[in-house]
Amino acid sequence: MTDIHGMPVQYIMYAPYGEELLNQKVTGAYHTAYTFTDKERDPETGYLHFDARNYIDVLGIWTRPDPLLDQYIENTAYAYCDGNPIKYVDPIGEWIAVTSNDDTGIAYRIVGGAIDVDDCNVYIVGDDYNMDRDGKPQGANVLGQTATPYSFSFYNQKTEKDDFAFGSIINMNDKSGDAFLARFENDEIPFVLYLLPPCLSNVSGWNKGKCDFKYGGDENSGIPLAILGGKIGTARDIGNFAAGYIAAVNGRTFRASMNAMDVFQNLKNNCTTGEPPVSRSAQMLGFRYGWAARFANRVCQPNIYNGYH
Repeated sequence: MTDIHGMPVQYIMYAPYGEELLNQKVTGAYHTAYTFTDKERDPETGYLHFDARNYIDVLGIWTRPDPLLDQYIENTAYAYCDGNPIKYVDPIGEWIAVTSNDDTGIAYRIVGGAIDVDDCNVYIVGDDYNMDRDGKPQGANVLGQTATPYSFSFYNQKTEKDDFAFGSIINMNDKSGDAFLARFENDEIPFVLYLLPPCLSNVSGWNKGKCDFKYGGDENSGIPLAILGGKIGTARDIGNFAAGYIAAVNGRTFRASMNAMDVFQNLKNNCTTGEPPVSRSAQMLGFRYGWAARFANRVCQPNIYNGYH
């Protein structure tokens, strides 16, 4: 890692499975929590957060079995990268299939999708595409990639299974997401005020609040985001990205921020489950951008686009 002037401030060397062999840093310099394969290390357990489950790098195994175990019955459920970390990586993602909605090349409708361990592409398919018959598109053109591995998925309480935003529209000309996030460039919002309901805060992230982007529309509608290099996020992603960003630029720790958002989610929806993965992944992304902005501008006002630049 280097500082804003390009001077080295931290050096980490890993064994193939991620165990740290060496970790040197300049005294007083920023210390990253995102290490092996850019995943966050929990300081309490020493485990790495890989979204779907935690990883023990010293042992080279997962703490829980593979959620896709039934598709790979020839492998152990706890192995990392099929025992070959030099050749393989193990992100989590989903592929999405879309068809043109108006023949303009601007708007697309989601017609398919599935969890995939190494594919976050949005594929353009024809009008005759059938999810049950065709499955994952082969050789299709790629519209882009999703902002997070869970962008267009959600937990369906009726079926008690993960589902996808079938029928939702992706508008490649929609700039509303970037316009919304740009409001935070020079507007330092206290994290506590974001968590309060609209009746108590004019910058609330609750329904109809100033910082609630998705209220009143399809929260699974797709929007390209310049801040993420053109990746396609949902309205829900944008709101959760903002929440994570606000927490970070206010100097909150990651764990405290996520705990506060769990309480926020439980109060808002009268539940006890906390934030689902689709929300948490976007919050984590926003938090990382917030810390990048805070670190790069210790003297100046934090800028939401510093993480991107």
